[in-house]
Amino acid sequence: MQRFTIIISLLIATHLGLVHAAGDAERGKQRATVCFGCHGPDGQSLNPEYPNLAGQMELYLIKQITAFRSGERKNPLMTPMAAQLSDQDVLDVAAYFSAQKAIQTGATKKTLAETETRYEGAPSGIDADFVTLPGVDPAIALTK
Repeated sequence: MQRFTIIISLLIATHLGLVHAAGDAERGKQRATVCFGCHGPDGQSLNPEYPNLAGQMELYLIKQITAFRSGERKNPLMTPMAAQLSDQDVLDVAAYFSAQKAIQTGATKKTLAETETRYEGAPSGIDADFVTLPGVDPAIALTK
């Protein structure tokens, strides 16, 4: 019984830590103003060279921004931008963009239909390693 209590206590402590580490979308909007030039103020990029961030999975955004910040992913524009963000900034920016509504384009709808057919209805964006497809240019998604 004592072992069970310890395990439950650890699980609760872990959960509380995750809740505490949650991002604040309002602060994220303020911190993300530097992102708006490429990704748009609502996360909808007007330039197909830059991915849409609106509606993207929060964990995926955290993972990618952190990878740019650490140098695991390299990009002449993103690496220095991400380097300026604190851990809390990353959480806040990810919370902001993930809370925005993704707009599906005709190409995205076609890609989603093909993906659902290919993977028998598997949901897009399963965890931090998977990009959510609505609003993401397939060419960009495939390069990651």
